[in-house]
Amino acid sequence: MPRVLFVIDSLEVGGAERSLLELCRHSRRFEPVVCHLSPAAALAQRFDAAGVPTLNLGLETRYPFLAGARALTHCIRTVDPDLIHSTLYNGGITARLAARGDRPLAHTWVNEPVIHPRRPDGIRWRHRLAHMLDARTAFRVSHFIANSRAVAGSNRRALGVSEERVSGIHRGRDPDRASRVRRQHQRRHDDADRRCGRHQETAPKRSLRHDFSRSARRPSSALW
Repeated sequence: MPRVLFVIDSLEVGGAERSLLELCRHSRRFEPVVCHLSPAAALAQRFDAAGVPTLNLGLETRYPFLAGARALTHCIRTVDPDLIHSTLYNGGITARLAARGDRPLAHTWVNEPVIHPRRPDGIRWRHRLAHMLDARTAFRVSHFIANSRAVAGSNRRALGVSEERVSGIHRGRDPDRASRVRRQHQRRHDDADRRCGRHQETAPKRSLRHDFSRSARRPSSALW
């Protein structure tokens, strides 16, 4: 079975970390190993409970690229993965510096770039330096994955990455749970209208932040 080494900033409770946990928990076609740079690991017990081995590099500096690359190089030799997959900024830069080109490296974009192409002004010098490092090392990545079209487009333009090197996989939502959440929101809105003495016919329609009925989809069916 192929072995995948996932590299991420930490195992704190966050969207990228929880998505990685679910991905590893439901893996059937590959053997996951998770390496996190920071010792912060609130989700470590959940990874252990799912039978996913984790490696803590214990780096507490804000920008652990050089020290992280040395430590990650040792991890790569030990784990001997068939694929390296990085997520988030520190994890991505560290994996690129540690990669030797002898195995593919994939990176997932979950946020817009440090310097957004539509907002180039008012950026601090450290953001420009971070952006330059991101762009200069992007060639080391075999393929990029984005969790939305907007994230894919903004990162491609900012880093000069060709469209052929990017694929999209939506994070996905459980359609049944999404429908229940939508009904709960609607009931709360209707109750608030009644308490305010407004009739449903005259009350303004409220739109939810996400249209769950249209965007609810499972990751396996959300490729582009």
